[in-house]
Amino acid sequence: VERQQSGSSSCRTATSGLDFCVTARYLDLFQAATSLEDCCALCDASSECDAWSFAMEDGLPNVSEARVGRCWRMQFTESPCREMPGHRDCRCHTTTDRVGGFRLRAALPSAR
Repeated sequence: VERQQSGSSSCRTATSGLDFCVTARYLDLFQAATSLEDCCALCDASSECDAWSFAMEDGLPNVSEARVGRCWRMQFTESPCREMPGHRDCRCHTTTDRVGGFRLRAALPSAR
């Protein structure tokens, strides 16, 4: 998977120890990815993907350079995350072996 170079790529939001602890629909159980860049590119390639979480596989012998990790892609189903995937209420912290990121969106105008 080629890394998205766009300024709106979810790769720009990759953060160690970040996960998402809100109601979401997972796009597949998970996908194999060789790096967090592969994972965010998989999310960027899907219009349904709001956020992703990546972890390298533990417990597998590293007999080659080709290690494989797991990439979970998700679509948020409730506000405010559905409209603003990077909202602080959507995020939670986990162990540093997990990396998460979210799709950048323009802020919605406030209703007044």
